[in-house]
Order: sequence, then C-alpha cells, then structure tokens
Amino acid sequence: LNGASLSEVYLQYDLFLSLLAAITFFFHLDVDTIQVFGQTSFFLLFLGIFLLARKLFLNKNLAPFLLISLILVRIYGGPEEPLACFQVTPLRLDLWFLILLPVYFKGPHHWLSGLVLGLMLIIHRNFGIIYLAAYCQLLATLLILDYGARQHSAESKLTLLKKLTVDHLHYNWKNLLAVCAAYACSNVIFSGNSAFRYQKIGVGFMQIATNSFYWYLAILLTLTMVILVKMRTKISHKQLVCGFFLLYLTIGNSLYFFGRSHENNILNLSAIFLFLFFLTLDLMQHATTCEQPAKSALYDKSTLTVALGVVILIALSYGDVITDKVAVQRQNFQKSQFIYPNQLTQSAMERNINGIRSIIGDSSKVYFVSELDFFYYYYGRYEQSGYYNPFLSWTFSDDMTKFINDLLAKGYYIVVDKPALIQEAMPDLHYSNLKNYENYAIFWQ
Repeated sequence: LNGASLSEVYLQYDLFLSLLAAITFFFHLDVDTIQVFGQTSFFLLFLGIFLLARKLFLNKNLAPFLLISLILVRIYGGPEEPLACFQVTPLRLDLWFLILLPVYFKGPHHWLSGLVLGLMLIIHRNFGIIYLAAYCQLLATLLILDYGARQHSAESKLTLLKKLTVDHLHYNWKNLLAVCAAYACSNVIFSGNSAFRYQKIGVGFMQIATNSFYWYLAILLTLTMVILVKMRTKISHKQLVCGFFLLYLTIGNSLYFFGRSHENNILNLSAIFLFLFFLTLDLMQHATTCEQPAKSALYDKSTLTVALGVVILIALSYGDVITDKVAVQRQNFQKSQFIYPNQLTQSAMERNINGIRSIIGDSSKVYFVSELDFFYYYYGRYEQSGYYNPFLSWTFSDDMTKFINDLLAKGYYIVVDKPALIQEAMPDLHYSNLKNYENYAIFWQ
C-alpha cells in the first residue's frame, strides 16, 4: 500500500492473507475487522463440505455427522479461539477445497481446474505447489487406470501406453499451460520463498512423536487408497476422481504437519482429514453392500452407528474445552461481541507514539524493535523498512545487526520496547545517543 513492489515484501504466509489485510487497510477499516474474513471462511468451508458430501457420498445421511464433527473439532477442539492464529484459518490451510470443486463439477481436464491452480501458485504459492503436485498425481492415476482398463487390447503395451500418454496430455494441455505461465509469473513477481528458507534452516521443526495421532491417519490414507482401487469399477467416474484427488490433497496438506509436527496442527488440518474419513466410511459401506446386497439395510445402520460413535467420541474427548468455549460464546453473545477487540487500543498506541515523538520529533525515519512493531507503524503512519517484517521474522542476528547499523548510518531512530529482543546485538550497534522513555529505549547517531 505504501508503494513497495511485491518482490520487496516479506510474505511468510504467501500473498493471499496479506491481500485481505490490504483490503481492510485500504478502506480504513479497524484492524480487528479482518477477523470477519476468517469467520466467513469457517462458515463457507463447513457449508461447502456439507453440500459436496451430500452429492459425493452414496449414503447421504453421513453428511450431517461430518458437519457436526467438523464444527466440534475445528472450532471447539483446539485450545484457543479459532481466529487467535489467523494463519491457521481455512483461508490458508483449507484452500484445497477451491481446487476440489472444479475437479468434481467440471472434471479434472477442464480449463477451470488449471485456472484455479494457476491463481493459487500466485497468491497461495507454497500450498499451490503442493496442490499442483496432488493434481499431477491425480492425472497420473487416471492414466494408469485408463491403461489398466485397456491393456487387453490388440496393441502392444508400449504402443498403448504411448498413445494414452499423448491423449491425456492433449486433454490437459490448457491446464499445463496455465500452471506453467502462473509459475513463471510468480517467479517474476516474488523475489524468494520464505517457507523454503525456513525449511532449509529448520526453524521450529519438530519430529513426529511416536504416540502421535497422525499414525492413525497414515492407516486411513492407506485404507482409502486400497478401497478406491478395489471400487474403481463399482462407483461413478466422478466419485472415483474426487476420491483420489481428496486423498492426494490430504497427503499434500499433511506436509504442513510434517514440518512442525505439533499435535495441535492435526486439529488445524482436521477438515480434510474428517472429510476423507467419512468418504472412506461411505466407500466401505458400499463395498460390503456390493458383496452382500441383501444386507444393505444392516450395513446402512452399522455405518450410521459408527458415524454417531465418532461424534460422541469427539464430544467426550474435547468435553472440557467445548464447555469452556460455549460459556465464552454465551458471554460474547450477551454482550453482542462478535469480534475479539485487540488488547492494543488505538488510543493507547497513539499515546505511546506521541511520547516517542517527543524525543524523535517529526522524523519519519523510525525502526521499531518490538513484537508489536506492526501496530507502531500502522497507527504512527510510518513506513516499514527492510525485507523482514515483522521484526521477529529475522532469523540470523548478524544480518539483523548489519541492517540496523545501516539504518543508524542513514539517520534512523531505533525504538526498542523490550531490551531482551536486541540485548545481544547492542555491543555491535554503532550509535552515539540513547534516551529512555517509560519502557522504551531510543537510540540514534
């Protein structure tokens, strides 16, 4: 918004979330208003999955159980308010649903699938790459299935494989062209990839615990693959394609958990896990019914009993958290409070900024060393300096020290609200003036 090119902007969570913030600031809305985007995303995701499940599932009665499970786990299961960490809302972790929709309704070869993937590579780059990989896996699977269905033809196996490969490339040339163009465009617009940088350094990475719940999900992924292969001729092509794609998207989304394997991230990713679980449950019922059609009513009741048992198990597992959150929701509803107000009120921030200005004057050259640096820049109407914003996104202290020294040499004021954030670098900083204001330390040359 201040005129910096996207290549100069640090985007830890890619462009999409920052675009939502930019919309909020462009229309001069309160900072807390951005929570509405997150709330809306939960509503649309739950509604969308429910409606798609009603179309996709052979047993339509499973869809309500899926919806209830989604709400219980995604909203109530976590220790915090779902919007407390905006980067784990559906706006970042569940955009897989947007690419699943065109594949289901239009088919995997339709140009709309390529368009959505291309847009994701630009505005949602890291997950866009993951979803593109899942899409390529889907296309490869369809080619293999097509080959398997025709391998008894008169043509040689090699000739048949070459012919089918050419045919499938012809089906998808528009999509492949779209994603290649989008990827090239993304490389031109953005200077680097912060996620790959953090992956290389290994900041915050954790191993998957030996008692992690994810090992059960690994069994689910395997079971789903086996059932889809077994049922490939007994369900519609649309269901088969959507089933395989949902499976590959689930594996792809799991990379988020693999990176920082905290159990809470399973809850953050739970929407796609639950969707896949109920789809697998639906396919298992259909598989058994195909083998023993006379017992279809019994299998239907058994499946719904399992679904009900899952809901009850979730409710019991998170009972205390659900109770606490419902109590808070009741209080908020009584106060007509639907957005959590920021603890940093604008008046308090402006008072602090006025105090800082009593020392630095009207200078626009200010750099804040703070966990709250964004709010200082925003309410003080200062332009942010450097690539790494917020300040806590600096990884190497030597690079940070050099950067701050360069700012000091250019006449910048450095404002620190927590000395511990910069204490180790202080001996290496080149400044000649230091003043204290309440909890702030301000130094300059």
